[in-house]
Amino acid sequence: MKPIPKSPLNKITLLLILPLLLTAGLWAWLTLSLAQAQGDDEGLWRTLDTPFERVGRVLEDQEGNIWAVSWVGEALESSEKITDYEEILGQGDAITQTQSGASVSFVTIPGEGLAKFEQGRWITYTVESTNGNLPGDSIPAALCDRAGNLWLAVAANKTISDTVRLADVGVVRFDGQDWQTFTVTNTDGGLASNSVRDIFEDDAGNLWFATLDGLSRYDGQTWEVVADKNDLGAEGVARVFQDSQSRLWVGLFDFEDGMGIPRGVARSAPVSADGTVAGWQTFTEADGLVHDFVLSVAEDDEGNIWLGTVNGVSRFNGTGWGIFTPADSDLPGALVSHVVAGYEGQMWAATNEGAAEYAGEQWQPFGNSEPTFNIFKDSERLVWFSTGNGLRYYTDYHRQTFREESGDLGSNDVRDLIEASDGAIWAGTYG
Repeated sequence: MKPIPKSPLNKITLLLILPLLLTAGLWAWLTLSLAQAQGDDEGLWRTLDTPFERVGRVLEDQEGNIWAVSWVGEALESSEKITDYEEILGQGDAITQTQSGASVSFVTIPGEGLAKFEQGRWITYTVESTNGNLPGDSIPAALCDRAGNLWLAVAANKTISDTVRLADVGVVRFDGQDWQTFTVTNTDGGLASNSVRDIFEDDAGNLWFATLDGLSRYDGQTWEVVADKNDLGAEGVARVFQDSQSRLWVGLFDFEDGMGIPRGVARSAPVSADGTVAGWQTFTEADGLVHDFVLSVAEDDEGNIWLGTVNGVSRFNGTGWGIFTPADSDLPGALVSHVVAGYEGQMWAATNEGAAEYAGEQWQPFGNSEPTFNIFKDSERLVWFSTGNGLRYYTDYHRQTFREESGDLGSNDVRDLIEASDGAIWAGTYG
């Protein structure tokens, strides 16, 4: 096996807020730290402090600089571990009760801007440090496009009667020198809403923005609302994915009493060369989905679409849906935060009770039953698993686990992974 590639950085620790469950207004969150694999033949992990406490996203720009973006959201607080997600999904009350009797509340956590690690030091960007050019310190979504621009969905932190509230202010583009803000007003309605929850770049370089009032596209010159409630059958868009046939898949939600209610997914007709979308088809539980709350989307080598949901996995073969749950298969857990296509035609699922591999006709649990939060494929064809009991990688001929006890990680509770352009692996851990 090839050693983990070396990195120019020496020591990194980041605190990361990772959204595990998403609708507009409902987020479960986890506090994380980030370690970097520097490795040599032994494999080394190093840590480095960031300017702020919580980081929601880690990005790399074209120059190889690492960006840490602070994140804001609704923190889910409970008096005990939540196992019955059905009881908290779609609840309109700020405080509710699960069947287990756990008290659940939602607390707004404000963001702190973003920071760039360049030439061995952090440069922090906030409303204050940019003289208001960055109009808010809370950033629920971020993307670095192929041209090297940083795109940020931004919200301002407002304190009303000693309570933090968020005011979404649109999308900001930063080219390294200049800041430009795009809103519903200055795009003539081309940005469907100032509340943006996901940013996606397609193969043609178009940027797609999932907002609370529909889906918008920016082609570098023109903003346009591509789909709204009339097209999608739901108000908001949570996530954007594009398949091999250039069709978009978007997660949907509506609002009731200020809370986001999951409404399944919608699939577009193939996106034309000029970015035009001819029509949409919506899928819900009534059409065969295992659940309307979709957390992830992936495509396998045969063109099947796989959805990870809070109640198992759905697979679409082009004509109908198949479902997999712990009750009718060997899928270890119902809450499937990630589905990922493997290198050999198999599918991987990360669940709240372990990972599983689908290679043929059934799921096979992989590893132990600890929660698996993410599955990641790197450039060396290794498959990495971030779990509640260490970080694992897997190949056909080798497996290895990194743990706190061996001095590799700051915590065994690993929640997120990315790979930098130099091959360094960055792992987010709890603690």
